[in-house]
Amino acid sequence: MDNLNPGKTDSRFISDSVDVWLALPIAILSLLALVLFIPLELGVNVPAFIFAIYIVVFCYQGRARSESDRGSIYLLLIVLVASLPFLLYDTSAFRILQFILLGFFVLFQVFTMYGRRYYKRLFSENWLFDAGNAVIFMPLANFDALIRVLNGLPKPKRALYFTLFAIFSILIAPALTISLSNTWQKGLADVVLAGFGGFLFFSLFSAYLYGFLYGCRHARHTHILKKPDGNRLKCIPSILVAAVLALICIGCLVYIIAQALYLAAALSEQFEDISLAQYARRGFLELCGVVLFNLAAIASAALFTRTQKKNAAPDNLPPHRMPSASPAVLTCIVILCILSILLIATAFLKMLLYMRAYGLTTNRIITSWFMLGLALVCMIVIARAFSPRVRLIRSISMAAVIMFLLLCFADCDYLALSYNRTAYVNGRLPGFDIEMLYDCGDSIVPVMIEVYENSSGQVQQDAYQYLEHYRLSYDASLGAIRSFNISSYNAHNKYLEWIGEQP
Repeated sequence: MDNLNPGKTDSRFISDSVDVWLALPIAILSLLALVLFIPLELGVNVPAFIFAIYIVVFCYQGRARSESDRGSIYLLLIVLVASLPFLLYDTSAFRILQFILLGFFVLFQVFTMYGRRYYKRLFSENWLFDAGNAVIFMPLANFDALIRVLNGLPKPKRALYFTLFAIFSILIAPALTISLSNTWQKGLADVVLAGFGGFLFFSLFSAYLYGFLYGCRHARHTHILKKPDGNRLKCIPSILVAAVLALICIGCLVYIIAQALYLAAALSEQFEDISLAQYARRGFLELCGVVLFNLAAIASAALFTRTQKKNAAPDNLPPHRMPSASPAVLTCIVILCILSILLIATAFLKMLLYMRAYGLTTNRIITSWFMLGLALVCMIVIARAFSPRVRLIRSISMAAVIMFLLLCFADCDYLALSYNRTAYVNGRLPGFDIEMLYDCGDSIVPVMIEVYENSSGQVQQDAYQYLEHYRLSYDASLGAIRSFNISSYNAHNKYLEWIGEQP
């Protein structure tokens, strides 16, 4: 039985019958990924694929008689909760980012489940190093594990496995890719490219996923990435860092004053709507850049100016907790955080001006939520400056996870259009951009029906054209089942009821 031992690692290559068994489930998972995600449409296929991955993980762990780290149950709950929105809402650009981050959490959860952390605490200040090992370094370091395990088999069995993998990679995977992407209807070059893409995806994904699970079980190359030696990083004089931060603070203060003058003119309605919108959009993006630069400067200052070593930590703090920086640097960091919060407040005012002129969009909601997250980061940094007991990385990580999950459960497409519809009906908006709706999910169909029934002129015509586009593009094929979600199902039922009422 494999015992849990966080931090344990081994560079030797060993394998047994359980590792041989794993090869075929990994190949089936790779083919299943092609079936579920070509073309890339996200819905019930996401939790279904995650469920399939966990079936293989638990079977592999059970056959190997490996123990499981109970602390990883918290991460498993996060994975399960984060997968629910794919059942609730339809695809949007934000869902792709959610899909990528969800895959990251699945891999990190399995890594912690096997107890292969270098840093013993699950939610330690250094969890990012463990996450980097889990998702990037360990799988790549074990990338040859699948080939090496199969090469170690007796000749008859080895020939059988290599023949099966050749059939999967050279025949089945390319055929699935060509068929699902409909490139068979196009030119020969597209067919060849799609076939090669299927072969490449199957080969790389199989090797990556196998190397990941093999490394988790055998603790092989599990902590290539470690926290750098702090003594090597603390090499910049505090007075120099404080001077640089002071100059940045002065620059931010001047920038805030200049922004305040323009903002006062905008709020006093001295700008026309077009000029106001251009000013708000451009200024909002500029402020985002400035705040990100400030946070990067704060992180660099905190990293390179810590002055006390572990053995100099106060007795009332755990050994791994240290005061962060000199008083001068901490003072500049606090001032810079306060100025950053003022910049974020200015950015929100500009966003409100832009919303007043042109309404809401999904991107504006996501960007505003992101800026709110940056403000929360600044507040956590300020709290850390006044209390060394505030765990900076852990607090920021928890806040980021919570805010991200809240955003995942918000149907931004529906919220944006609902606001625009209400503002239009109440006369606050002369109209809104219909073109952007063609990139939204199906959840906006009921809202567009209401817009059509409660508007006139160009807006009504645009709403009708969108509904016609929805009717013509609706996919009723069997393959659409994999992207099934509740909002699309309800939207289609609403549309069917609506056309039934038409003369």
